[in-house]
Amino acid sequence: MPPRSTSTRGGAASARGRPLAGAASPRVRPAGQGHLQVALPSSVSAVGVKRPGYGTLGRPIHAFVNTCPVTIPDKEIYQYDVKILSDDGKEKALPNRLNRKLFARLSVMHPNDVRRGAVAYDGQKIAYACYQLDLGQSLERVFRIEYVEANVENARGREYQIRLTAAMDADGRVKKINPEVLRRFVEGKQSNDTSVSEAVAALNVVLRMKPFEEHPFHGRSFYTALGKGALGFGLEVWQGYLQSLRPASGRLLINLDITAGVMYKEGTLAGLCIEYLNDRGIQRLNHLSPGHPGFTEYHRRKLVRFIIGMRIIPTIGASGPKMRKGKPVGVAALSREGASQIMFNPNGGGALNVADYFRLQNQPLASPHTICIRTPSGAYYPLERCEVVPGQLVKKEIPPDAVAKVVEFATKKPGDRFNAIKNATHVFGYGVSDYVREFGLNVNTDGLPMSIAGRVLSVPKLQYGKQKGTDHEVVRRPLSVITSIIDPSKTPVRGSWNMVDKKLFKPSVIRGWILLILVPQLKDDVVQGIANGFIDGCESVGLEFGKDPRERRPLIKHAVAENAAAELAAAGRMFRDALKGRLPHLVVAVLPEANNAPIYAAVKHFGICTAGVATQCLRVRKCTGAKRQYWANVALKVNVKLGGINVVPSPDVGQGVITDPAMPTIVLGADVTHPPPGSNSPSYAALVSSVDSNAAKYITSDSIQESRREMIAGLEGMTQDALTAFSDYREKVERVPPRDAKPKRLIYYRDGVSEGEYQKVLDIELPMIRAACQKANVSPKITVIVVVKRHHIRFKDDANNNLPAGTVFDRDITSPIEFDWYLQSHAPLLGTSRSGHYSVLHDDNNFGADAIQKLSYTLCYTYARTTRSVSIPTPVYYAHLVCDKAKLHYKPSDAMALSDAGTDSTTDVKQRYISSYQGLHASMKNYMWWM
Repeated sequence: MPPRSTSTRGGAASARGRPLAGAASPRVRPAGQGHLQVALPSSVSAVGVKRPGYGTLGRPIHAFVNTCPVTIPDKEIYQYDVKILSDDGKEKALPNRLNRKLFARLSVMHPNDVRRGAVAYDGQKIAYACYQLDLGQSLERVFRIEYVEANVENARGREYQIRLTAAMDADGRVKKINPEVLRRFVEGKQSNDTSVSEAVAALNVVLRMKPFEEHPFHGRSFYTALGKGALGFGLEVWQGYLQSLRPASGRLLINLDITAGVMYKEGTLAGLCIEYLNDRGIQRLNHLSPGHPGFTEYHRRKLVRFIIGMRIIPTIGASGPKMRKGKPVGVAALSREGASQIMFNPNGGGALNVADYFRLQNQPLASPHTICIRTPSGAYYPLERCEVVPGQLVKKEIPPDAVAKVVEFATKKPGDRFNAIKNATHVFGYGVSDYVREFGLNVNTDGLPMSIAGRVLSVPKLQYGKQKGTDHEVVRRPLSVITSIIDPSKTPVRGSWNMVDKKLFKPSVIRGWILLILVPQLKDDVVQGIANGFIDGCESVGLEFGKDPRERRPLIKHAVAENAAAELAAAGRMFRDALKGRLPHLVVAVLPEANNAPIYAAVKHFGICTAGVATQCLRVRKCTGAKRQYWANVALKVNVKLGGINVVPSPDVGQGVITDPAMPTIVLGADVTHPPPGSNSPSYAALVSSVDSNAAKYITSDSIQESRREMIAGLEGMTQDALTAFSDYREKVERVPPRDAKPKRLIYYRDGVSEGEYQKVLDIELPMIRAACQKANVSPKITVIVVVKRHHIRFKDDANNNLPAGTVFDRDITSPIEFDWYLQSHAPLLGTSRSGHYSVLHDDNNFGADAIQKLSYTLCYTYARTTRSVSIPTPVYYAHLVCDKAKLHYKPSDAMALSDAGTDSTTDVKQRYISSYQGLHASMKNYMWWM
């Protein structure tokens, strides 16, 4: 897209991170949309939209951020292609971890050619040097190295070859990365092109070299065992650290943060397997045997998914009672037979089973019938003779109880988080890193955390329903849950409010419902209390029940949880018979407190795919004896599932973007969710779209697509359906004339896209949206905004607390040229707030900073199932929920088979998922079923 013209922005610090003496203020001038316009040279282009200006709305606030300045080096950086070969010259595909160990041998065995600290390696295909390596006239050289596995008894060295080739630029010259482009970029004089991203990538590799040499790592993070915590299930959590360079206006910053990594527990593999299964019937080594009644094929498959790909150290027979450790090997499979049944031919001799092999080595197994692991080379090792390599990151789904403990470990208040980061600067090793010194970097950790200025936007006004004898009530300022909303003069607290004396904007009518009790032996008085509480909670916020008394009181059915789907169908028939052929509007299911995930899935699958009826699941401990506030919150979910609307923005908020009758606006939110590492199951995409004039009522489309594909393959059809639904609703429900029903503005919020994929959104998804508009015969002005929370920028105030909801930052830490900002739109109940990072990629509407920031903030207040603002705009949040519920489209009985299929490498995995996928029931397509 063509760059938007504006002028350059100055900065308060130099490109080298030092204050600029007498630095001029940014060149700004008033703009027509209430923001301050900045001037950027017309020759400078951005990936998305160039910053049109800075916002001015809101009161000022002082804050701290987990970044610090870093100098931009003067040295040119030379880039080299790296290939690691076996001793016979064949290229080897090795893990990043081993690649780095091999590359580290270069400076040991060839110190005159590859100087220690002067060459940084990304662990894959690229190396960077701060001087030009002598590779000869061919600009290519092969270095021979020897590598000996550490901590392996009697290990023999193995030879490898490392081929270094000078990378070439487009002109056929040796490729050099000049950090000067970074200096020009942070000053707003350089386009955001590949030269900038390559310079940032090179310096990030340099910064990470030392910690990655010393600690387990994954992606951009590394981990230490200091302060680790037990999770159960054969798992433990380690403290993680992350660093990443961020070019900002006037300076280069480094973002430092803490994270958490789940590791396999060090020790015997057999012990880890027993702990992971967490089954009362499997407590000893000999229980992991095919003949043991408590160890079923289900347990074996569960273990396969857990340990496949894990690295173990086998103990190897050596003709005597003393065993020696072998080199680490990977787990490729888990046998169905015990060690006493697996036959092989040792050293070309006669057939022998694994258990007898160890017995003949005078090393008999304690449990000869226990199953074995198989390595990629085909060797079998009994579980009791395998040790888990320490420091292995788990890249798979972990049990929910373990997830809860990880969250508890990682959740820290702002003051504690920032102190942990500050105290861990020595772990990053900047002061002792040969790489940092050789490349000329200087990280000013004394400037951590960095002081910045922001603004707190005013709280949006919200509109609820009519009280008797009144018009719609406007909530001028959301209040805390302990403060009455009646008094509009109260100061807003923590972005929350309550439903005291409030009615929903558009309440639904419940014309009959079923109360399904899936908890054994729940007493009748408790059940009646649940029914009464639900009715009272619904009526307290304005929901109504049908005039027939049988529609107000539920049909109550006690059911067996294991047969939830059949019980639901039976309850439906009972209801139909009782009400002369009519079906219920709603099923409320009371679930057991523990192990309720399969029951929940069965109820939801029945509702959204099989019967097309709204369902609401309740946990028995929560709903038993619950107060009205609990039931009012339940009613919020029920109302939108039945087609109602809870709350809408007041017409005078968001600069008129949402509610301007002259410019009807459709708001879209999109997300894609991917399978866990190690799985080949497909990805799922969701598009959520508003249908009403207030952007408060939404529908969704979802689809299956290629595994780990981020761009939405079916976006064109999804968008066309959304546009049609928007026009139909406005015409048929809101009674808008057909000529005025079509949208004139389309705002597309996209979640989950990394900065490196912004151009793909413009090249792939934006054209599909335009094509959908053309097919739907509409021509709205389109704005595309990416919003992500998966970043590591964190904020705190002077008192080590989270910042108030509505805090926005569009200076100091944002891009020098791109139109981006950070918005902290919610107040978390625990831990440190994670703001949304917004980037405008395309904007036909020519929004100013104030208008688009206020709009985005307003959309964080219309999330239907809570009376709190949320962390990202509502349609994006909904899209995330829809993606998370993709598994509900499968019958619970198919879950295990599909999960097993997901680990296959065959090409028909996706087809298995597609054939088993059940689409949304036709009667649910216009309702917010995902709530």
